[in-house]
Amino acid sequence: MTHPQRHGARPAWLAAAVTPLLLALVACGGDSDNDHGGSAGPATRTGTFVDSPVAGLDYAGTDSAAGVTNDAGQFQYQDGETLTFSIGDLPLGSAKGARQLTPLTITEGADAAEDDRVSNKLVLLQTLDQDGDLNNGIQITEAIRTLVSDNAAGIDFDQATGSFGASLAPLLTELENNELFTDTDPRPRQVRDAADALAHFSRSTGARTVV
Repeated sequence: MTHPQRHGARPAWLAAAVTPLLLALVACGGDSDNDHGGSAGPATRTGTFVDSPVAGLDYAGTDSAAGVTNDAGQFQYQDGETLTFSIGDLPLGSAKGARQLTPLTITEGADAAEDDRVSNKLVLLQTLDQDGDLNNGIQITEAIRTLVSDNAAGIDFDQATGSFGASLAPLLTELENNELFTDTDPRPRQVRDAADALAHFSRSTGARTVV
């Protein structure tokens, strides 16, 4: 006697044939996702600008957004891009992004901190420190950056350190008159001595002079 096939049941041969096909389709789908998934962009890294860590420097990258170094002197960059640093409208220099950048490494063609252009940048940064205490880093506030921008046309790093120091007098006068320094020393802020600026930079970057 022939029994009628129940409509809810699937023949065993059909299940056996379909199952491997479904598995193959799932596997192909996984491979497709891997093949066509978006590739990761350049890694974003964190570097530090050092002459003591310098907070308040403007920077802009060729591939990433502009910013200002934070309280720890840190900046963000992508692998392979060039960063340009400035204090407001006063350019300081450019270099490939790295874990540590300094006034030396961003000065084109300079191979020693004794290069006048580098020494003068050290003098300026250390002179502008808001509280005058280089041991806790260099802080350049927005108000200080604004006055530097206003005086940028008269600031030329490519000159002897003595002449450079004298050229900062108008800027220092404005900073003092606007009470933008917070140190407790009642005496007017003086331009940092170039030899002292170099010695501080050497200590901050771990460089050692062999005698």
